[in-house]
Amino acid sequence: MVYICQSSGMPLGISDDIGINADGSGSKDYCTYCYHKSEFLESALTVEEMILKSSEILWQQIGDITQEAKKIRQNIPNSKRWK
Repeated sequence: MVYICQSSGMPLGISDDIGINADGSGSKDYCTYCYHKSEFLESALTVEEMILKSSEILWQQIGDITQEAKKIRQNIPNSKRWK
Protein backbone atom coordinates (compact mmCIF):
# COMPACT_ATOMS: atom_id res chain seq x y z
CA MET A 1 0.00 0.00 0.00
CA VAL A 2 1.24 3.48 -0.85
CA TYR A 3 0.55 6.13 1.74
CA ILE A 4 0.28 9.84 0.96
CA CYS A 5 1.99 12.48 3.11
CA GLN A 6 -0.66 14.31 5.12
CA SER A 7 1.30 17.53 4.80
CA SER A 8 2.73 17.69 1.27
CA GLY A 9 0.65 15.15 -0.63
CA MET A 10 3.78 13.29 -1.72
CA PRO A 11 3.57 9.49 -2.13
CA LEU A 12 5.32 7.49 0.58
CA GLY A 13 6.17 4.56 -1.63
CA ILE A 14 9.73 3.79 -0.50
CA SER A 15 11.45 3.93 2.88
CA ASP A 16 13.62 6.92 1.90
CA ASP A 17 10.45 9.02 1.53
CA ILE A 18 9.06 8.29 5.00
CA GLY A 19 9.35 10.84 7.80
CA ILE A 20 10.68 9.81 11.21
CA ASN A 21 8.77 9.78 14.51
CA ALA A 22 10.42 10.77 17.81
CA ASP A 23 11.04 7.09 18.67
CA GLY A 24 12.88 6.52 15.37
CA SER A 25 10.05 4.61 13.71
CA GLY A 26 8.74 5.54 10.29
CA SER A 27 5.71 7.77 10.01
CA LYS A 28 2.74 6.52 8.00
CA ASP A 29 1.43 10.10 7.83
CA TYR A 30 4.35 12.31 6.81
CA CYS A 31 7.28 12.34 4.37
CA THR A 32 10.94 13.06 4.95
CA TYR A 33 10.60 16.49 3.31
CA CYS A 34 8.07 17.57 5.97
CA TYR A 35 8.70 15.65 9.15
CA HIS A 36 11.61 14.52 11.34
CA LYS A 37 11.56 13.30 14.94
CA SER A 38 7.87 14.18 15.27
CA GLU A 39 8.33 17.79 14.20
CA PHE A 40 7.45 19.58 11.00
CA LEU A 41 10.62 20.83 9.32
CA GLU A 42 9.03 24.00 7.99
CA SER A 43 6.28 24.76 10.45
CA ALA A 44 5.75 28.31 9.18
CA LEU A 45 4.68 27.27 5.66
CA THR A 46 1.18 28.13 4.50
CA VAL A 47 -0.96 25.72 2.48
CA GLU A 48 -0.15 27.61 -0.74
CA GLU A 49 3.59 27.53 0.02
CA MET A 50 3.37 23.77 0.62
CA ILE A 51 1.60 23.28 -2.70
CA LEU A 52 4.41 25.15 -4.47
CA LYS A 53 7.13 23.27 -2.59
CA SER A 54 5.56 19.89 -3.35
CA SER A 55 5.17 20.77 -7.01
CA GLU A 56 8.84 21.80 -7.22
CA ILE A 57 10.00 18.55 -5.62
CA LEU A 58 7.85 16.48 -7.98
CA TRP A 59 9.13 18.47 -10.97
CA GLN A 60 12.72 17.68 -9.96
CA GLN A 61 11.90 13.99 -9.56
CA ILE A 62 9.71 13.25 -12.59
CA GLY A 63 9.58 16.24 -14.92
CA ASP A 64 6.06 16.67 -16.32
CA ILE A 65 3.76 16.96 -13.32
CA THR A 66 0.53 18.16 -14.88
CA GLN A 67 -1.67 15.38 -13.47
CA GLU A 68 0.19 15.18 -10.17
CA ALA A 69 -0.05 18.96 -9.66
CA LYS A 70 -3.83 18.76 -9.95
CA LYS A 71 -3.91 16.06 -7.27
CA ILE A 72 -1.59 18.06 -5.01
CA ARG A 73 -3.72 21.19 -5.32
CA GLN A 74 -6.85 19.19 -4.43
CA ASN A 75 -5.39 16.97 -1.70
CA ILE A 76 -3.10 19.19 0.38
CA PRO A 77 -5.75 21.58 1.74
CA ASN A 78 -7.82 18.56 2.87
CA SER A 79 -4.97 16.58 4.43
CA LYS A 80 -4.47 15.88 8.14
CA ARG A 81 -1.97 18.71 8.75
CA TRP A 82 -3.95 21.46 7.04
CA LYS A 83 -7.52 20.76 8.22
